[in-house]
Amino acid sequence: MHGRTSPPTTCPHMKVLKRKKAISIVNEEPNLGRGFFLFTAAPVLNDKGEVDFIVHTIRDVTEYSEREMVLKLLRDVNEAVNQGSPLEEVLQIAVDGVARIFKYQACDIFLLEEGNTLRYVSLHIKPSIKSAVEKLIGQSVIGFKIPLFEGSSFREVIDKGSPVVLEDMVRLFEDFTDDRKLKKLAPAVAKIVGFKRALRVPLVFNDKVIGVLGAATNREITSKDLQTLQIFSSHLAGVVARKNMEDFVKASEKRYRSLVESLTDAVISIDKWSRIILWNRAATGVFGYSEDEALGSSVELIIPERYKNRHRRGMERFLKTGKGRFMGKTVETFARRKDGEIIPVELSLSSSVSPDGENAFTAVIRDITERKLAESVIHDRLEELERWYNVVIERELKMMELKKKIKRLEKKIQELEKSESA
Repeated sequence: MHGRTSPPTTCPHMKVLKRKKAISIVNEEPNLGRGFFLFTAAPVLNDKGEVDFIVHTIRDVTEYSEREMVLKLLRDVNEAVNQGSPLEEVLQIAVDGVARIFKYQACDIFLLEEGNTLRYVSLHIKPSIKSAVEKLIGQSVIGFKIPLFEGSSFREVIDKGSPVVLEDMVRLFEDFTDDRKLKKLAPAVAKIVGFKRALRVPLVFNDKVIGVLGAATNREITSKDLQTLQIFSSHLAGVVARKNMEDFVKASEKRYRSLVESLTDAVISIDKWSRIILWNRAATGVFGYSEDEALGSSVELIIPERYKNRHRRGMERFLKTGKGRFMGKTVETFARRKDGEIIPVELSLSSSVSPDGENAFTAVIRDITERKLAESVIHDRLEELERWYNVVIERELKMMELKKKIKRLEKKIQELEKSESA
């Protein structure tokens, strides 16, 4: 039974004889077909407490075991997403797990892209088979773009939103391309892989097909295969959608961050508790605090003492009413630098609400110290010019008055001269 003269110490019979207690183990038994079986060995003791014989029972627990393994696989997939793994790595975990649990010779995932095409994202198959196929077609399988032409099984899965079972392996591989040269290689590819049957299940999220989960095997494909893969694919579709959304948000945040960092004005964001959650390089230049020093600190770090109560009242009022005196406006005020210097600033304030409903506030702040100095210089020059202007005007007025007096005097002299000559 064990292929040796004496049983190993791990043999359940030996354990029962030694412990005189029943034991149960779950084994995968290929000879009994695909599945998992619960083997129980229970001792029957005689009057002396010795084992007379052992009773064996075998129970098929395939469904329970597979369900447990699928749940664990989904946990592994979610954990990979939570750890920030790339989508391709997450989906590779999925296809490796599906192939292992259900004993498929191959398992793959395709994601729908713009332009009515599918992209080959992940594949579980023997490396030697993958290499042979790639050598034959002259290109990598992963990343291969699959056109959704009329009549292809991929198109059928996406249009109907339901699984498709295939037994024609040549057609299976013809559906990967509309290129005539590659289509001619389909019989050779089918011979290399050696599959007899395949199934394709749609990945559906919010009633929209976002991809296809495929599997291939040499055994019969049962309704249980379809049911289990449909359940798994529905969960996996949610993971894919979530990961895509997270990647989109990260990309958007990266672009936003890049834009914010390129600005010469300080950009500062705070949460509803006035904690700083965004601090760009320009903010460091304006206020003197590094990003590490600022993040998580209260924004009162940069608010002069005489304005702190006003800030608190304004925050309370906005959180209660959704209205603020300076919201959406550009105003001039004062801020405090790390070294304690109070500087004039121009402040533009806006509010936003995060996807989880939390308020956030962003201020674009410009140090206008130089502008104020320039304005002061200009003001002083204008005052000086005004003084000089007044002096000049006053002198001109006096000259005009003097000229008038001279003219009047000249007129009187002329009149006197005329009277004397008469």
